[in-house]
Amino acid sequence: MKKIYIKTNSSKQQLDLVCKIVLFLGLKYFTIWFYPEVKKKKRKKLLTPFENSLYGKMMLKPITVYDEKQTLKKVKLFKVDNIEKCTFYQNLKALKGKIDSICFYNGKKPQWRLCGIMHENIIIAKYSKKLEKYLIREKIEYDKSPPDWW
Repeated sequence: MKKIYIKTNSSKQQLDLVCKIVLFLGLKYFTIWFYPEVKKKKRKKLLTPFENSLYGKMMLKPITVYDEKQTLKKVKLFKVDNIEKCTFYQNLKALKGKIDSICFYNGKKPQWRLCGIMHENIIIAKYSKKLEKYLIREKIEYDKSPPDWW
């Protein structure tokens, strides 16, 4: 499966760009993937600001697999509300250092379409001609190969 990689300079730039791409692609749902060492009680507390936009729980594919035996995991899925204002990620600042990534999904499919890997300042998207044209038009640098250090 082809992917697009976008390197950013900061968490803020990454989140701003993720917001623009989500809006452009019309992605409807997201989940927050925590590092495995973050305890369940802590995760619940950190997700409290997002509870108003809870869509439900689904079996989804993470971008980073820490346990090779488990490719799907049941997680909370949230609706992308107020994406135009990008208010949904204001609460992500409190999660810095505790989350591996934020991934966006379209509908009921368990495959992610776009992910921001927070600790790497990188965005990975499933390739589409529509997205590629958008990135070119907006003069956003991207690559079709992962970074050399990956």
